[in-house]
Order: sequence, then structure tokens, then C-alpha cells
Amino acid sequence: MNTDTPLNRALMRELTTDHASPLAESVSAMTEPAGPVSALGLGRGSPAVVRTRVHMCLCVSGALRWKDSRLAGLFTKEDGSECTGREAREYLKLQDYLGRRVIPVGDCDNFDYNTGCRGHPEQENNGDVPTRT
Repeated sequence: MNTDTPLNRALMRELTTDHASPLAESVSAMTEPAGPVSALGLGRGSPAVVRTRVHMCLCVSGALRWKDSRLAGLFTKEDGSECTGREAREYLKLQDYLGRRVIPVGDCDNFDYNTGCRGHPEQENNGDVPTRT
């Protein structure tokens, strides 16, 4: 997957600025199982850590407050060319009309257009690399 896209570059600019942004940041939450691990039968005394990966999303109403010059290049058309600010605004207005509060940034197979990514649990054991479950 190509991560160097106009949308990702715009998101990185947003995340590194000091002003309030309509973007929701990616969050990783770690939780540990309650009680002794041996009682849960999860292994040889080492806790299994469950991480949840949450994808980023863009707040539609917040992005509609941006100037067209800031929206330019935020989305890519099917032919690979970048949208103008006016085209991006029209797309966002359509999403707003459809009742979508947020839209996904990238691919997410567990996305809700009102609350965003619902999360993707990953299992991590003994410091190994997390794997999707």
C-alpha cells in the first residue's frame, strides 16, 4: 500500500501543527487480562497483551470549514489525478448529505461513518510482533 499520498501528507501536516484539527488521531490501546494469567490458561505465566489498532478518520464538518486551497489535493480521483479544492468540497458536502460524520483515511474493514474505526484487535505474546486475530 502506498502511504505517500496527498491525503497522508496533508494528515501529517495537520498532526504536526499547533492548532485544533478536525482529524482524529490514530490510537493504540493496550489492555491486560484481569486476574492471574495461569488461571486464564493463557500460557506459561507471561501475560498475553491485547492491542487494538484504530485507523484515522477525517471529520466531515470540520474539513468543510477549511479553505478550498487547503482541501486541494486531499483526495485522489479514480484516474489518479488530485482533486481541486472545489471538487474536494463537493465530495465532503455529499458525505455530509449522506449523514456521514467521519470518513476513513485509507482502507478500514471495520468502519462506522458516525464514530470511525471500531478497532482491530491484535494479539501479542512474550514481546513477539503483534498479529491480527
